[in-house]
Amino acid sequence: MCLFVPIAKRWYYRLLEVGCAPDDIVIVCLNPTAVDELNRENITSVEEDFIESPERKRFVLGFFRQLMMKRLQFAIKKMRAGVSILLTDIDNIFMRHVPLSEFWDESYDVIHAYEGRFPVPVFEKMGFVVCGGRQWFRATKGSILFLEMVMKYCQNEQKCNDQIAFNQLMLNDLQMQWDKDLYRSDAPRVNLPANEEMHGLMTESVTGRSLVTNHTVKIWSRDFATRWMGDPEYCPSSNNWVAMPTKMQSTAKLGKVESKLKSFDAWIGFCGTDGTKRRTNST
Repeated sequence: MCLFVPIAKRWYYRLLEVGCAPDDIVIVCLNPTAVDELNRENITSVEEDFIESPERKRFVLGFFRQLMMKRLQFAIKKMRAGVSILLTDIDNIFMRHVPLSEFWDESYDVIHAYEGRFPVPVFEKMGFVVCGGRQWFRATKGSILFLEMVMKYCQNEQKCNDQIAFNQLMLNDLQMQWDKDLYRSDAPRVNLPANEEMHGLMTESVTGRSLVTNHTVKIWSRDFATRWMGDPEYCPSSNNWVAMPTKMQSTAKLGKVESKLKSFDAWIGFCGTDGTKRRTNST
């Protein structure tokens, strides 16, 4: 939507800055005015079926659900055409260039990033949750079947959030077999004394397979793909590829767009430049 075009621009130019090829970056727009504005700066964007998108800070009723559905439809359409995709929200900050070929060479059908605790009921039962806004999808039969299950879940729910769908299916329907005991006592979990929200969250990468769709799954380590709650008092290691800083105290009184842009600057300046209080992988 047009309201978030400044974030989309910052996201695009940041990817170029860290070395991504312009042909690998596509911004999917659901508003014709947003497409026109991006095209004026020669930023690659594609037009999907436009949905009602308010030119104000309050969402129209049902907008978020529509947005999640359009994102799923776009991903499935590309994968059915044989295109593998890295699906990422524009409020993700990339710290360095990682070629998409690296994800392709790993041969997993779907790669997720860890979320914090949302949805909480799934976290309490499964011990972790994955993020809906940062995922790799290989164009395979199994990954398409998985996304079709997500679509069906969303179509059956009055208010659908794709992150809830991903995690509910992983917990209840996919019959996941993991390569590690995720509840074992020595499983590495983050424990940051300055941030209660980051206590007890899984940190290491895990892999598995669904006995229903037969698609293989990997979850990136939290150090590699970080979702951070609060100010960046403890940075990930220099191995960090992408971060999504949230609830930063210094941006609490700003508007939605201004808050995101300030979060970008704070994270890149604090963790990208001097790495103050930078953690090691074992912390």
